[in-house]
Amino acid sequence: MAQAAADQTAADAFKTLITNSSWSLARSGYDALTNNQKALVTNYADLIAHESTPPPPPSGGGGGYFPPPSPALSSDTSLSKF
Repeated sequence: MAQAAADQTAADAFKTLITNSSWSLARSGYDALTNNQKALVTNYADLIAHESTPPPPPSGGGGGYFPPPSPALSSDTSLSKF
């Protein structure tokens, strides 16, 4: 009975990390759980979903692809120079 309570306490601590979006701590915490403790975790799918989602682009500008500007057309459209 004491082991079951300890397992539940460890699983609950992990679930709190997921709930608080402490993703890197959650991953290392989950990896440290025993198989019995892992079986008690009810929100492991949230960690997997987070890990499978690509990170958002960096904020604050500076990034992304911007194609070079098109060459400017000459204002002289006459054919006299040919």
